[in-house]
Amino acid sequence: MQCSNCGYDLPAGVRFCPKCGTPNAPATAPVASAQPTVSFGAQTPAQPLSGGGMVGQKKKSGCGKAIIILLVIGLVLIGLAGGATYYAYRALGDKLRSSEAYTVAVSTLKNDPTVADKMGAITDTGFPLGAFHEDADGSGDAGYHLSVKGTKASGTYDVAMTRRSGKWYLQTGKVTLADGESFNVKSNSTPRFDPSNTNIGDTDEPPPPPPTPARGAGKRR
Repeated sequence: MQCSNCGYDLPAGVRFCPKCGTPNAPATAPVASAQPTVSFGAQTPAQPLSGGGMVGQKKKSGCGKAIIILLVIGLVLIGLAGGATYYAYRALGDKLRSSEAYTVAVSTLKNDPTVADKMGAITDTGFPLGAFHEDADGSGDAGYHLSVKGTKASGTYDVAMTRRSGKWYLQTGKVTLADGESFNVKSNSTPRFDPSNTNIGDTDEPPPPPPTPARGAGKRR
């Protein structure tokens, strides 16, 4: 054994170097460092750990898919509801237009001389808002509000109809033009019905005046 400082050969069992006085450290067995082991066999793929991070990612992905599915279902339901509303609205309009009360109301409008003078010929009528009903005893009522368009002007038409003895009559009719002017509708071809009058055939026209007596009648000679 040699001194670690000066290289002097130390006798066995000496704790200090007799030449330089350096302490003599007892020799320790060297510890072999761990050597990495190498495996030449087939490598097994590592299995994913069931940690909290992995579970959180799966939950997040599933939640996003659920939201997308709900949005798609909502859009489909909205589309179906809109389509059903459109077809129901269209069916209602066709039903109102095909009713006899509506036909009489539009015919009365087109044949009215005031309408012809202020609006010209009626070229188009809009969707009618209203309702009608017919009873088995020949009575009934109807009311409509619709837009009308003529060759001279356009406006709206509000009309109320009544049915007596299976026949529809104009009760009230009013046209309001786009400029705000309004006037009543009255047709000579369709008699207006007066609820206070029991005679359906009567009109609003005043009775004719009595005949004028001949000149000189009633004089005594």
